[in-house]
Parts: sequence; C-alpha cells; structure tokens
Amino acid sequence: MGFYDGDGNYRGGMSARILNSKKTFLEEIVDLFDIPNKVNINSKYSIDKKTYKIIWKTGYQLHLGTDLFNQMLLSYENSLQRKRPENYKKF
Repeated sequence: MGFYDGDGNYRGGMSARILNSKKTFLEEIVDLFDIPNKVNINSKYSIDKKTYKIIWKTGYQLHLGTDLFNQMLLSYENSLQRKRPENYKKF
C-alpha cells in the first residue's frame, strides 16, 4: 500500500497502477501476488530548456487487478486518502 501511495495512481472504478524505473521490481510483484497483468513500458519525454532536445525516460507500469487493489485498500486504512476510490475527485 505504501508503494502505491508513493508511486501509483488511481485509474477509476477499482483500477490502479504502480510505476517504477525498475522492470524487475514490478515483475517480482507480479510473481509474488500472482497478477495476470504484464509489466508494460511507460516512456515519457521532456524537453531540455537549454538545448531544446528531447530527453526520453523509460519507466515501467503495472496495472493491479481489482482483487489485489481491494486487498490493498482493506489492509491499511491510514494510507493516503486522496488515492482511495471513495475520495477521488474528478476535475
């Protein structure tokens, strides 16, 4: 739950994902919790303000299943309230 609070985001309904720069870390989560979802690439880019060159940063994402996300929410009630489905505010 702590990792989701720090490096995850709520995706609507009972869907969430976690992001990390280490693919192997997310693959260990898949193995540990027997998640059917695969680890996917989540590349982002920024533009260097001095050179105006594009800088790519490769990261990875793992979509948590509904069951695991629900277990996480029930496991620790003092997690970040803003990342809980019942407190999510659409802008």
